[in-house]
This record gives sequence, structure tokens and C-alpha cells, in this order.
Amino acid sequence: MGGYMSKKGIRALVYVSLVSVAIWGATGYLVMEAVRVL
Repeated sequence: MGGYMSKKGIRALVYVSLVSVAIWGATGYLVMEAVRVL
């Protein structure tokens, strides 16, 4: 039971990290586009 919970927690942590990286990447891309337009 504990191993299953830890594996589930690791998977959730991976999902959260991927989402945060995607958000930061999109934000950085938008900022670069805005700077290039200016």
C-alpha cells in the first residue's frame, strides 16, 4: 500500500512539474514575442 502511494505521489509530482515547466515556457515565449514586437 505504501509503495503504491509513493508511486502515485511521484507521478503526481511529475505531472505538476511538467505543468509548471509548460506554463513557464509559454510565459517566457510570450514575453520574448512582446519584446521582439516592441
